[in-house]
Parts: sequence; C-alpha cells; structure tokens
Amino acid sequence: MIEVQAGTPLAEAVAAAQRALEDEDWETASLWYVEATKNTGSGAAASQLQRVLRCEHVEALLARERFSQALETAKGYLKVAEASGDLLGQVELELLRGEAYAALGDTRSCARAIVRAEALTPEEALPEHLRPPLLRLKALVAWDEDGPEAAEELLTAAEKGFASLGDPAGLNAVAADRQRLALVAGSSAAVDEVLASPPIEAVHQVLLLARALRRDARYEEATELLASRLTVDLDPALRFPLLHELILLYRLLGDEQRVERLLPLLREAAESAPDSLEALAAVDRVARIQSEGFVDAGGRGLDATVHRIRARIQSGDLEEAERELLSLRPHCRPLRSAALWSLVAGELEVARGFRAHPHAGNPSDSAGQAIGHLLRAQRLAWEASLPEVYTETIRLLGHIHASLRRDLLTASRYWQRATQTDELIARRQRSDPMRLLYLETHATEHDELIEVAAGLVGKNGPGSVPGLVAALEAARGAAILASVLPGEEGRLRNLPSIHDPPACWRWVRDLTDRLPRDQAVWMLHATPKRLHHVLLGDGFLHWANAAIDRHQLFELIEELEGCWRSPELLESLVQEEPDLIPRLLARLAEALSVVNTLAQLPRRFQRLAVVAGDALGLVPFVALPAVAEDRGVAPLVTRWALTDLPCLSALRPLAQRARGNRGDKGLAIRPPASDLTVRWNDRFELLADSLATTENLARRLSNDHFPIVRFDCHGSHDANDATSSWLQVASGPNGEEGRLTAQEFSHLALESCGTLVLGACESGMFERRGSDERIGLVRAGLAAGAAAVVAARWVAADRPASVILDCFHQRLGDLPRDRALQMAQLAVLKGGGQLIDSVPHPEHPARWACWSLYGDAGYQTRASWVRRLIRRGSRRWSCKP
Repeated sequence: MIEVQAGTPLAEAVAAAQRALEDEDWETASLWYVEATKNTGSGAAASQLQRVLRCEHVEALLARERFSQALETAKGYLKVAEASGDLLGQVELELLRGEAYAALGDTRSCARAIVRAEALTPEEALPEHLRPPLLRLKALVAWDEDGPEAAEELLTAAEKGFASLGDPAGLNAVAADRQRLALVAGSSAAVDEVLASPPIEAVHQVLLLARALRRDARYEEATELLASRLTVDLDPALRFPLLHELILLYRLLGDEQRVERLLPLLREAAESAPDSLEALAAVDRVARIQSEGFVDAGGRGLDATVHRIRARIQSGDLEEAERELLSLRPHCRPLRSAALWSLVAGELEVARGFRAHPHAGNPSDSAGQAIGHLLRAQRLAWEASLPEVYTETIRLLGHIHASLRRDLLTASRYWQRATQTDELIARRQRSDPMRLLYLETHATEHDELIEVAAGLVGKNGPGSVPGLVAALEAARGAAILASVLPGEEGRLRNLPSIHDPPACWRWVRDLTDRLPRDQAVWMLHATPKRLHHVLLGDGFLHWANAAIDRHQLFELIEELEGCWRSPELLESLVQEEPDLIPRLLARLAEALSVVNTLAQLPRRFQRLAVVAGDALGLVPFVALPAVAEDRGVAPLVTRWALTDLPCLSALRPLAQRARGNRGDKGLAIRPPASDLTVRWNDRFELLADSLATTENLARRLSNDHFPIVRFDCHGSHDANDATSSWLQVASGPNGEEGRLTAQEFSHLALESCGTLVLGACESGMFERRGSDERIGLVRAGLAAGAAAVVAARWVAADRPASVILDCFHQRLGDLPRDRALQMAQLAVLKGGGQLIDSVPHPEHPARWACWSLYGDAGYQTRASWVRRLIRRGSRRWSCKP
C-alpha cells in the first residue's frame, strides 16, 4: 500500500480501488487503478509511482487468492511496462507472476517466469530488495528439479537477504516456504503441526495440505478438506487444481461414482484455467486412464510425459517408449520423479519380457532388469511418501514372479505385502464406509492370483481353467479343514500350481470323480473389477467372467442384508412392501450374471454346491430369480437343490464324516419358551423344558450316538463378535444363564452327528476372518464334528420355520440333505397358503429362503435305495410342493 496526499485525484482513485477490492468487485478495482496511474503526473518519480501502483494491484489480488485476475492483470501491466521501457517494473511483475504460479503448485510456469525475469535483469544486477524474493521462488522450483538440499540452500540465502533488509514479512514467508516444502515431502509431523494450528483460510494452502495428506495416505481427510472449499465463486485458477486433486483422491479411495460426477466439472474448470490447453490435457489423462488405459493426451511436464510413455508401452511401441524414457532420465533427480521413472522402466521391461515369452515362459533377462528397476522404485516411493506408487510397484513385482518367473511363492509374498499396506492405508481413513470402500476396490493377494490364472485361460484356452479353479480354491478359507479332518490339513491344501496344467487337471478330476453324477459345484469370486464363475461336475468344467464393480456389488448385497437385520423391519417390509426384497434379489441375480452362468449347466445336474466368499457368502442363492417358467421367472430352488461349502477341499472329508454318521436316530433340544411346533417320531429322544440345560446336553452327546441333533429354540447373532452368538437353552440348576455360545458350542461332542439342525433365528449368520473363514454357530457346529448344518440366515417366522424343519426331517428318510431342504422350501413357496395359517405372504422369500444347508449334501439315512423308495410311497404325512 502506498501513501499519497489526501484529497488529490490520485488519493481518491487509490481509495476507490481499495474499496472495490474489499467488495470483491475486481473489474471496478482495475478501472480505478488505471485511473490512479493517469493521475501520477510525469517524470521519473511518476514512473516509479506507476510501477508501485501496478505491483500493489497485483499483490492485492494475490492476497485475496484471485490468481486468474492477478495473472491476467500482470500480463496487461507487463505490456505497458515493456512499451515504456520499464525493465525493473517488468522484473517485479514477472516475480509476482512466479508467486502466483508457485501458490498454484505450477512450478514449471514459475520457472519460466524466473527465466524471463533474469533475462531482463541478471540476479547480480537486481536491486537488493528483489534478490530475496527471487531466491525464494528459485528454492521452490529447485525442490522439484534438484531436490531438497538445493532448495534449502536457496532458502537460507533468501533468509539472510530478508534479515539484512530488516523485512519480517519476508522472513515469515521463508518460514512458510519451509513448512510448505515439508508438506510437499509428505512429512507427517508437518501435517500434524498444520492441523493443530488455527484453521487455514487460504484455499491454495488448503490444497497444499490436502496434497500432503494424500502423501500421508489420509485420503478421506483430504477429500473432506477440499470438498468444503469447492464453492461457486472459487477462482478458476484454483478451481481446476482443487477438482483435479479431489478426483485423484476419490480414485485412490476407489470411489469411481464420485469421479464420474466430478469429471464434467473438471472439464468445465479446465476451459477457464490460466493454461486451458494444459488443463484440458490433464483432464483427458484423468478421464481416459480408467476407461481406455494410458492414452497419449498431450501436455507438458513429468506427469504428461510419464503418461505418454506408459501409453506407448501399452500399445506395444516399446522402442519409442524406451527412447523417450531415456531422454527423461536426466530430469528425474527428485525422489518422486525418480520413483516414477523407475516404475515405468520396470513396466517397460515387463512388457518386453511378455513379448519375448507370450505364454509367460521361462525366466528372462527382462524379468531380472524389471525387478531391479522396481526394487529401486519401491525404495524411492517409500522415501518420498508415495503410497500409491509403493503398492503399485509391489503388485507388479508379484506379477513378474508369478508370470515371467512362475515363482508363485515369491509372488504371493509381494501381494501379501501389498495387501498389508492396503490394510494400513484403510486404517488411516476416518470412517468405516471409506475403509471398506478402499479395501473392496483394491486387490488382495488372492485376487491377484485369480487374475493371473484368468489371464492364462485367456492366453492358453480352456486347458488352463483347472489352474483358475486352484486359484479360486486358494482364496477360500481353510481353517475349518483342521477340524473336519485333523492332522491332514496340509495335504488338503496342497494345491497344484496354476502353471502346471496336468497337475491341475488331475486335482480337478479327483474332486469331480467323487461327486454324485447329478451334483455340480458352483464357485464364485469377485475381484475389484471382475466376477469369476466356475461350474464343475463329473465330466463337466466351465468358466465365465463378467465385468463388475466389486464395491457396488457388495453394497447391493449389504442393502439386501439390511432388510433382515431386525425382525420388526423384516416383517414390516414383507407386509407393507412385499415387492422390495424380490426386486433386490432380481437386481442381485442380474449383477451376478446368474441366468447366463447357470444356463451352461447340463440338465442332469439337479444339485449345486456353492463355494462363495467375501460378501457373496451372505447371498441367499436359493431365492435368486433365474429359472424361466410359464408364468415368469422362478427362484433357483425350483430347479436346483443348493448347499453351501466353505471350500472345495472340504468336500471329501465332510463326505467321509457323513458316511460314518448316518442313521435316523436323533436328539431334539427344546428348552422352555420355544415357539416352534414340532413333530417327533419314536426314534428321537427329547431333551425338553427345564432338562434342556447345557450340562445335560453335553452329557447326552458324550454318552450316546445321535446321527441327527436338532435345536428348536431361540438364538441371536452377535455382530460384534460372532463367537459370542448364542442359542437359548434352559437355565442351570443354580440359576446359570441358559445361553450356549458359539465358542462353547464348538466344544460339544458332535463327532457322531451327521445332520445338525439349528432351528433358531440368525443361527446361520457369520463373521469373516482371515482368508474368508466364517466364524459363527455354523462354523462351531462343523468344528464340533457335525458333517452338515441346517441354519437360518435371518429371523424366521415360527410357523413357516416349523413347517420347513418338519418337512426337512420327514424327507431325510428318503432324500439327500440338499434335496430334503429343497422340498421343504418348495412346500412353503408353492403351497404356503395351505400349510401355514395366519401368516401374511407365506410364499415370500423372507419366509423360506433364510434356511441354508452347510457342509455335506449326501444322505443322512442308512436305508437302502429300496427302503427309501418304500418310505417315499408309504409316508402318511408329507410336504408336497
């Protein structure tokens, strides 16, 4: 600010300009500053006063973060200064333009402004008061071009200059620059220091803090910071970088829906940015990387060049990519640039290795060179706080070992490290939804192996499908196997390598040869971008995949699961919105490509064992609409009898256990306050009312042989700790609480139990741990020795539950378990109105689809086929669908 004599036209013009600035009327302020320069008079003193007025105007705009107006105003003033031969004025205006570019993070443009300023007047010829500001700008540019040591040396020189001038504002600016560079370096201490200080008002400083949070992997925190500053009147020069950073953050989080919504706004902002051509090129890079991969979108700078080189690698133009990469190397001295260069160099060698070995053959020199580049990129990314580059590098190292070197053990170690890093990053987000979003949109070590195996199928054809089956099996949890067949879990999980097709074929044949001729296995696994299906049975093997967004798929499953989280909500939906759950089931069936996938099954397969992990394990497959009938689409249960399996390797040990535990004798547990109406026969022993205590139950199971054990009681799933889920039994003689927890349940003597029926609400709900292992009452029952468990996924109405469980028990005398449960469910689905009184909508999926069979699907009875046929014909009471 300048001081002029009051009452003069100059003073009035300057005061009017300052009032317009306070009112944010930028055009009026410009008009008054022009008017002020006309009232300075003539001569050397007038020229100096005009220079001061022009610089004050630009500085005032910079102070108010009107960078677009500041740059445009400085450009106009530069023309005036050039026409008048004012070299010093040109230098000062170029330095102010450099300040604007530095605040926007555009060090490339800042460097050009410095070059123009020094071309007008060399540093040694500059007036003393301009040298420290020039050194400050050089320090900010040197950080990107020469590294932190060079930047600190220049800042120290600037600090000395400001001190000698007695300029406290300049000294504060140097201190702010040091903090700025610490944030650019990703210093957690600097981030915490800024966050602990009073809230930042300047948007360009908020943008700087958000970028630092990104390097500290605090993505959600950064998005919240930026979204709160995305106002309508934001300066165009700030609006574009803010939107660009916000999109990068949402992409790192995996939130592509928000990315798609923001891209049109980013393109609109680019058109108004100071360098619109460069901004539009950046928009194309951001938009196309998701849909088309790396496509040369033009533009200058390191990021544009790296993107162009990756596009050449992707298109197979490896020679040109190598030429441009080598020419870029001298400009990649800072850590971030060096890390990116090494990553791209590794990608180039990987592409060269695949071109030399299109079928992922023997180890090559390219693989060794790629590993060297990527190990350097990994180290530099860690030092430079670049978490996304770090994880990308580790994943690529895994793919090199898996595909070029066929070393799956080493590949798995790299992928596990990437997964562990992703879990650490997820924990750095503030909310559980964002943590889940991040994890569900990033590949686990199992996802990576499955995608590699799927790639081999794409290259080599159907002969590699068994390798994909082995990869899918590796993704399923196996802790249950130690309980199913103690001491042999190592043999059970000794899976063949995906690179050994003959071994994979032998393994698959060994599994399918033991399956009943009418039973197939349906395996499903969702990676972040694809859903893989495998159908296998005796003499049949089919693979299919479809593009999906895993997070959106899991959100749909969560929306469906939310319908039965409380019995009151479920009942209100059944009565007031009976079409809601069927609509969600239809959407889910479409998302899972159920119709197209199961259409490949030959008609002889009437039974399906489903092996599904992650959130897919929550899906009530029996209710998915996928079977065409005369009157429309019917659920799967009308065509197939379904079983849930933890993994393929459990097939044989569960079947062996089931064969040793056949029989019709049973034990029924019916504590007080049970609302189920139960039919019994003389082959069942009843432990009822006050006798149904935990102690009596444990004693009876230890002292006798019960092939069938059935609980008719209430129960509850503990969402916080599935091992604390419980079944309600009778209170003990000393008043002990009558709750049998899953943890206690797993220690019961169920070694002689072939079929365990948990006729309790929510008994089939579970929690996932480790490699997709399901923890809950079902898992506890299998661990305690049962070969198969029937349980409910949600709260079941008592009357439909009684009909289904009784019908299931009746059918066990002549049908396999899965067919018996299918007939019981069809009885309610197709004849509910005749079987169930006073229950609204008895045919609704909520009434019958909650029941699932886990484990072995074979026969419970020891009766011969002749005896089973006689039973079927002579049964007096039957559930007929």
